[in-house]
Amino acid sequence: MSETWPWEVTEDKQEEPEPVPYELNTTKCGNFLFVGKDKLSVTYNNSVTTSGAHNNDVGAIQANNPVPNSRWIYYFEVEIKDKGADGKIAIGFSDADFKLSRQPGWEKNSYGYHGDDGKRYHASGQGLAYAETYTTGDVVGAGIRLGSQEMFFTKNGRLFPTAFRDVRLPLYPTIAVHSKNECVEVNFGAKPFVFDLEAVVAKERQAQQDAVESFQLPPGLVHRVVQQYLQHYGYSGTLAALEASSSPAPGSEQGNPRDFLQKRSEIRELILAGNIDGAMEELASAFPEVLQDTSLMFHLHCQKLIELVKLHSFQEAIEYARTHLGPYQGQDTLHDTTLQEVMAVLAYAEPAETPAVSHMMGLGQREAVADAINAALLKLVAPDASTQGPSVSRWLPLEPEPVGVKAPMMVLLKHLGLTQQELREATGSQGEVYDLQRALTI
Repeated sequence: MSETWPWEVTEDKQEEPEPVPYELNTTKCGNFLFVGKDKLSVTYNNSVTTSGAHNNDVGAIQANNPVPNSRWIYYFEVEIKDKGADGKIAIGFSDADFKLSRQPGWEKNSYGYHGDDGKRYHASGQGLAYAETYTTGDVVGAGIRLGSQEMFFTKNGRLFPTAFRDVRLPLYPTIAVHSKNECVEVNFGAKPFVFDLEAVVAKERQAQQDAVESFQLPPGLVHRVVQQYLQHYGYSGTLAALEASSSPAPGSEQGNPRDFLQKRSEIRELILAGNIDGAMEELASAFPEVLQDTSLMFHLHCQKLIELVKLHSFQEAIEYARTHLGPYQGQDTLHDTTLQEVMAVLAYAEPAETPAVSHMMGLGQREAVADAINAALLKLVAPDASTQGPSVSRWLPLEPEPVGVKAPMMVLLKHLGLTQQELREATGSQGEVYDLQRALTI
């Protein structure tokens, strides 16, 4: 339909890609390490006299960008090139205020998995038993399930249990070295990971989908929702096929006013085909009371003007505007603004290719008018409906506000989108943005 919902990202509203970590931040790093020219390899500074003897001579460094918000999982890996004297290497995450002379996990808002003891650390110098130690030749990884706010670690492609929960961004990938000759190399994804991240994401997506599929719906509910959607928008042919291919659903309504549905369907098809004169003739014949709504007539006349411009009948369009739209001029500010917007299509030889007015030349514009007329017709048979009546006070379509009476399916989808949006906000806007189109194509 011709609505844009707040949880959807359309092509013309595509946001800039989030910055992602791709190298180490050499402008802000500890004094006890050396960073290679590739900005991915790190070696402990052996010239330091204490050489790892104290807790404040750690060589820590963060990635150049924080963890991106809108992913299922963020993950990176570190290969241990040399465990050095003591293997006091650590991998994890920390915030922007982290002290780079300390191990990740020792400070507030930092998390770490340490190689010398295999323990996990968070905001404390006392670690908790977690996994195995790691040494030269091992590849360890750190990841965050952003939606569930869980942090995990891996070793040589094996996934360890969840290490920390309630993990809040912003955080930076962080590594540290703390004894002579320790040397590591970071992989932010420029080359394949040892850990099969894609398989894990696919498995977790499938588990989520299986949980959705296992949810039991009341008998006949899907049939009724689809049936009501088709009735609402006047898709009589599809509705007839649906009813012919299935027995009546439990609780479904009988005795639908098929002639009313058929007439609404015919009027809608005329508008979608650009035949505004035909649509107004059908309305005048079958539903003359609808044409008493001056706002509806105004928008029908506006659409007729646009259809003439599409045919390059510019002179006829000018005459039509003078005769049918002129009387609306000066009635109110909204009509005047709309007239100015619509009349702008006459200023361009090819308005469909002109960004300033092209949005009025497509099918979406016809759908907006058809929806408004359909909503007005529905109000004839349900004047006391709890949903709002036709909203046609604005000419430009494709606005977030629904146009007209809402079909039950549309209400359900909007509730679904809003619920997903609020769930993401409850986690600090971490995790993937809900994509309704993808969810419906799984």
